[in-house]
Amino acid sequence: MTATSNGDGAGIGGGRASDGGTIKITGGTVTASSNDGGGGGEIAISGGIVKATGNNGAGIGGGAYGGSGGQTSISGNADVTATSKGDGAGIGGGARGGGDEIAISGGTVTASSNSGGAGIGDGKGYSGEDSGEDKGTFAANGNAFITASSISDSEEEKKAQWSGVIFVGDYGKIYKSPVSLTTDATILAGKTLEIEAGQTLVISRGVKLTNKGKIIGNGIIVNDGEFDGRPPEDVVIHSGKAGEWRGGADGHWYPCDVEGCAENHKFNRSAHVPGPAATCTRPQICVECGYTLKAPGHTPGPAATCTEPRTCTVCRQELEPALGHTPGPEATCTEPQTCAVCRQELEPALGHTPGPEATCTEPQTCTVCRQELEPALGHSLGEKVPQKDATTTSTGMKAH
Repeated sequence: MTATSNGDGAGIGGGRASDGGTIKITGGTVTASSNDGGGGGEIAISGGIVKATGNNGAGIGGGAYGGSGGQTSISGNADVTATSKGDGAGIGGGARGGGDEIAISGGTVTASSNSGGAGIGDGKGYSGEDSGEDKGTFAANGNAFITASSISDSEEEKKAQWSGVIFVGDYGKIYKSPVSLTTDATILAGKTLEIEAGQTLVISRGVKLTNKGKIIGNGIIVNDGEFDGRPPEDVVIHSGKAGEWRGGADGHWYPCDVEGCAENHKFNRSAHVPGPAATCTRPQICVECGYTLKAPGHTPGPAATCTEPRTCTVCRQELEPALGHTPGPEATCTEPQTCAVCRQELEPALGHTPGPEATCTEPQTCTVCRQELEPALGHSLGEKVPQKDATTTSTGMKAH
């Protein structure tokens, strides 16, 4: 979208003697330009490519001749360039206008004024003197990359609350390390970014940082995206060793290429790409890094018994041999030996071991268990003797 006013409005915001109302930009490409105008209203930019130019009006915010900046917020992945060619601010008040409220929490923002207005904040007085209007407030509370020719609300106590990469004039700093860039950004020629010891600038995956100026300091850059241009002077860039995958339960990554890196940086983090499903004997692995996603393993069937092994219900491989029988008490003359677990007969009953044959008065018994095998036979009588009467010369005898 291209929006142009040849009169008194802001690039994006208020017109002459009128406020801008509510303006929301969430995407696309927007080019807007104007000369002068009124108050900025409420302007919210959360995406897209926005190029806004004012003359005595602000690039984004209030129009000329007293137009205040209104409430301006920039967030998300917006790419914003706001310029005032005259006395207005890049973002904020028009000529003679106060900055009002400006909050930037994301994106890449370049704001400048060519004739005395602030890059971000209030406009310049029409005759070249301060407007006398409130400078307004500026809050940077995210990971934005901000390049401003100047910022009105920049006292030291306010800077202590900033976060992001912020250039004021030709000098930029990291505020509230670490800062993670989420949009492409360029360090312009003639500008210097200092990354102090202990500070970290992260180039997120899919983001490109181009350096046409200088990077100094003793901090580090963690490059998970792309770095192009002039190398830093002392700042060490940590990048991933492409092709040397490492894997874990939460995905895979490239290890840091800086020897002995104490931070254990993980680059190009990605989810695993599963290969063929695991089988009984083959694991499932990530086809990119080789990490084992699921170990091989059998599916056990019923527990092994005395006579049957335990096998896998899928492939039938034996997992545990048959347990074998657990012999109970030894076999006796009358009882077999059986398994104490399954009661299967292991040895038949031994049978009796006969002792001496039965007599008239003693039975035959087993020599092992003494069980009677044959009863005593009893006595057997001989032939009957007839009765014989006694005589004078011999003794008599009863029949028996």
